[in-house]
Amino acid sequence: MIELSILQNQLFDIKMFPVLNMPDTALQVLMAMYTFQEKINLSLACAQAKRVLRYITLSNAVMILKVAIKFDQINHYVEIDAFDERKKYVARWIFYKRATDFTTEHIIGDTFVEIDLAYSYPGAGRPPLTNIQTFHVLRSAAAFIDHVQDIYQKLIVDISFDSLSSLDLEQMPLIHRWITRARKIKFQECTIPDHEMLHLQELFQSHHNLIVKYSQFRFSNNFAVHSIKLRSFDRMEDFVSKNFHLFQCQVLDFQGDFSEKEVLKIIRCWKSGRNPLLKKIKIDFFGELDKVFSPLRAKAWSEPGPRMFKLGDFELDCADGRDVRGPQKSIGTLKYTEQYDNPALLFVVWN
Repeated sequence: MIELSILQNQLFDIKMFPVLNMPDTALQVLMAMYTFQEKINLSLACAQAKRVLRYITLSNAVMILKVAIKFDQINHYVEIDAFDERKKYVARWIFYKRATDFTTEHIIGDTFVEIDLAYSYPGAGRPPLTNIQTFHVLRSAAAFIDHVQDIYQKLIVDISFDSLSSLDLEQMPLIHRWITRARKIKFQECTIPDHEMLHLQELFQSHHNLIVKYSQFRFSNNFAVHSIKLRSFDRMEDFVSKNFHLFQCQVLDFQGDFSEKEVLKIIRCWKSGRNPLLKKIKIDFFGELDKVFSPLRAKAWSEPGPRMFKLGDFELDCADGRDVRGPQKSIGTLKYTEQYDNPALLFVVWN
């Protein structure tokens, strides 16, 4: 075991550790979280260190971090999974506290960090590699992401909130920058209070792809992200149509049990001009098509040959779709499809 003591802001010279026989990038990744003024135990033997090289990519490559902020019924903890540009698993870091004062319900003790270099790595499940004394979990995780950014300029970050009933708003600013820069933001089985959810939404940007799965979610006015995916166990009658005018988004994907009445409310909201950025909607649909097409006076396309709609990597032949007139002479096309897990209605808006 090698013991190190690193002073805060002190430059780390990798030449200090020739015994590890590791390239600069690999060693920097392992040490990225350790710029704190703390004592560190680096428990990698030389043989184990060589195995790291199979999982650490070059510094000019794309690195994807999937950051999950979770609650285990006692404490908050953060899992960070790293993948390369081929979406191959690289490593996992887990930041957590090990103790709680049950009288005050305050988290006490050190922040611990576990590192697994792959799910099949022989050392998986071993005791924590190190502990960062007195540091908050979110502070440690945010600092770690900062250091990875210093190494990988092509860094992509996805953030998820899993099973949370509240946000640690006092500490959340520590990770604000990465919420703002994230590619995807996901809420999984969360019941976060409305005032905390609205506060968090102030960080959302027009490039974000939002996923909400089985979670209580309050949308703010003029909710502007690039795309929204909604997943729900329950019938979504009235929920989407009541919130639809808030969605200033290009892409919407709704999974649930939608009635013809609900679909009509959504399309009519678009026709009123309240969703000018909209390009594509996908809606799970088990109803009768005529009860949607007839009230909208949707017309079939009469020209021969394909009629391709393109949006990024998405392509759709709308030749057998039904056209609906929208605001400012815009045209939207409804098409029924069974190419997904559930039958769906696709609605696309032409430029």
